[in-house]
Amino acid sequence: AMERLYKWFCQYENDDGFLESLPAWNFIEWSKANEFVQDVNYPTNMLYCQALEALSQLYGDEQYAKKSASLRQKIIDVAWDGEWFCDHAKRADDGSLSLQSDKTEVCQYYALFFGFRPDGWESLWNKLVEHFGSHYDATGPYQDIFPANAFIGYILRIDLMSQIGDNAEQCLKEIKGLYAGMAELTGTLWEHNNTGASCNHGFAGFIALLISKLSPQ
Repeated sequence: AMERLYKWFCQYENDDGFLESLPAWNFIEWSKANEFVQDVNYPTNMLYCQALEALSQLYGDEQYAKKSASLRQKIIDVAWDGEWFCDHAKRADDGSLSLQSDKTEVCQYYALFFGFRPDGWESLWNKLVEHFGSHYDATGPYQDIFPANAFIGYILRIDLMSQIGDNAEQCLKEIKGLYAGMAELTGTLWEHNNTGASCNHGFAGFIALLISKLSPQ
């Protein structure tokens, strides 16, 4: 079944190996990022890159690993501007593919979560920890970076914080700041950082695992 899915995706690979102009709904997260899905969306291709690596491990087929490694380097070469990862590229009337300047918070989490670590990524991570997350200030120094939302940006952020550096205390503080109000109001965890969508979202339960992982024994 996974190999059939891979073959279906292959028909949307462009000459550089990027998935381009995927049909139907290409979901990134509940934020501005969902407006940047065409024509080549880099968070989607980061996920595809990781899926190829998983296929290699699942089937023991080195071709998937090689394709994943090649795609990973191409994404870094194209989407990384030395400070941020850009979200997408558009196909012009003359057939050329042009990188767009749009940048979202969640794109950075996709990149770091899936192991994209170009030179300078530590500086990016420090900025994300200090200035972003649920405490993002739209009047702060990075107003050109569109903020993330609870699903899936904040979850990727908190999981990354549990893995990178000594961020356990801040991680727990952010979990409480974002999710405690939800639990007190409805007894559940929400899909958005507001009541505009599901207020009983199963995936948000992953936070319980992170609390258990981060809490002092």
